[in-house]
Amino acid sequence: MLELYQEAGAPEAEVLAADLKAQEARNRLIYSTELGPENIMPYGTFLSTLGSNVGPHMLSQTVNYGAGFFEGMKIIRGENGKFYFVHPDDNFDRIAMGARKLGYNFNYSNEKLVYVSAMLALMNGFEKSWPLVNGKEATILYVRPLITKPWGTGIGVGGSHAAQLSIIVDPMGLYFDNAELGVDVFFYSTGVKQSFASSEHFSFKANSNYEWAGQLRIMAQSLPIKTSETVAMNDGRLKEGSSDTVAIIKGNCVICPPLSTGRLNGITMRFVESIAGELGFSVIYADLGAKEVLEADGIMLLGNAVNLLGVNRAIFRAQDLKGIQGLPEPEKEDTIPMKDIGDEVQKDTQVLTYRFKTTENPVFKKIQRAFADAWEKDAFGKLSVCIQDDIFVPDAGRILEELGHQVRETASRSESPIVEVSIPNLLREDARLTLENALFPVPRIRRVDTFWSRVLSGLRPRHQPLLTR
Repeated sequence: MLELYQEAGAPEAEVLAADLKAQEARNRLIYSTELGPENIMPYGTFLSTLGSNVGPHMLSQTVNYGAGFFEGMKIIRGENGKFYFVHPDDNFDRIAMGARKLGYNFNYSNEKLVYVSAMLALMNGFEKSWPLVNGKEATILYVRPLITKPWGTGIGVGGSHAAQLSIIVDPMGLYFDNAELGVDVFFYSTGVKQSFASSEHFSFKANSNYEWAGQLRIMAQSLPIKTSETVAMNDGRLKEGSSDTVAIIKGNCVICPPLSTGRLNGITMRFVESIAGELGFSVIYADLGAKEVLEADGIMLLGNAVNLLGVNRAIFRAQDLKGIQGLPEPEKEDTIPMKDIGDEVQKDTQVLTYRFKTTENPVFKKIQRAFADAWEKDAFGKLSVCIQDDIFVPDAGRILEELGHQVRETASRSESPIVEVSIPNLLREDARLTLENALFPVPRIRRVDTFWSRVLSGLRPRHQPLLTR
């Protein structure tokens, strides 16, 4: 996990002038055993901060009102064994856009965030030992940037514009079980313009909106078949899934809901649009009702974590299809006890299951194959940054892995759960990242042993608590 703390331009809030003055030159890594294997993560959790606080406080606006937003990104391993950070600029641009629209203070360059995200993957030793998830090799390293309101921002709704950026690199297997064979999806009509990821005016992943995702997943547990995803139908129009964009296939055309529905402007969908165009298929953005969905030749889910998946079965509540004429016959009808959102008790609910052969559809198969080829054959082009070739000096993997080991050793000998160390600057001089925006100072590594002794000399336990200055 990476923590970058910043508090600027907020005269009503307490500001540490020393932190702000040293912002560019002061980069430090924090390792916390409190977030390590004995709790939530199967590996050491690393944090970095430009300020003096780590973690949101119980009185912060994030804890009280869900203030904040996040991104979903991925690092994949190519056939050559090297790591590729997939379209990081697009995701970090969306983070910065969200911060501007919400009035948060956020002045971190994409280059710096790419560097520190890549560093975390190597510090955890993933280059030498690719991680396992539930006994199987991870499919990706999932990168989660998270913007929150930090300690000291107060319990009021307004006030401080302080923003804290956290990044964690988490090994992930298949997002849904047996997803390569297709998934089953629950379509739910909200009756309102409810968002998961965004709204018509704020196209980013807002934390508070995802409360709906949890409620709908709980509803779906009552269904006669296990579903992987829940998709919102707002005002009778298809919007999006709780973790992905949804599109349908009709003939040789891919149809996706327009941004006017309030869906997230999905980066993966834009990538698939370019692939479909190259293959000669049309891509249309148009409103889709339940009738258009059920008459489709296939349904696709698209996202950074889910990649590109086909839908096998779509489950609707009969009440959400009431009054729609000319619908196809369902494969199955069931009456089950189900608790609707806002209800305190279950009531008998008729649900209809419709079968799709998306994974057998020729349009889907061609798009999916081209999508997979972009990763499997290292045909990344400008989409990705190679961590080993485009960012770090050649020996960076060994240095960062050893640094991670030294940090863990220091933590094991200390009474403090937190160890602090200067972030090493291993950016190669011909890096694709812009040198002046990535780290300070520009690296001048001539002798690794001298550099290494300098890094370790800054290694020390941090004895003050997480949430105090």
